Amino acid sequence: MNESIIMWYPLIIIILAPLHIMSLFSGSAALGVNYGKLANDLPPPADVVTLIQSISLTKSKLYDADPKVLRAFGNTGISFVVGIANEELESLMNPALAMAWVQDNVVTYLPATRISGIVVGNEIFMGTDVSLMAQLLPAMRNVYTALRMFDLHRHISVSTNDRHVIPTVGGGIRPRHRQPLHEASA
Repeated sequence: MNESIIMWYPLIIIILAPLHIMSLFSGSAALGVNYGKLANDLPPPADVVTLIQSISLTKSKLYDADPKVLRAFGNTGISFVVGIANEELESLMNPALAMAWVQDNVVTYLPATRISGIVVGNEIFMGTDVSLMAQLLPAMRNVYTALRMFDLHRHISVSTNDRHVIPTVGGGIRPRHRQPLHEASA
């Protein structure tokens, strides 16, 4: 195979990998991009909006719920999946704090910013922190309950980001993923 094509595979994977997670939330695949912010000299969110629109992307996954980013993407038509960091799970086990998180990080930006999903935690079952594993589902349930209280649960999905399990609140754990979840919680 041509070496120049092979060198582009990692970039193609980075760009197309979000298709899987986006399709979990929307029911259909669309081209999107992960919006990471762990780097130096990043462009301001308004410039990222211009870049994403220039390449006709319609979906993005944000690893947190950065207010600057969510405001910048208001009224752009770009749909977002926002993330909740592992460090926030313990507090989200409290229903009142989960309600406040949804109010502050989702409701505040609607309808201008199109938020289609919330990813709770990141690769929790890849590690060995059993307390974090135990916090995941209660936090997810509380976030989902908060969405229900705001009548947003039909429009915004709640899931987690882990290649071993795909629990979705409201839909339970998909059958093919029950064994890894059981093994991880044992």
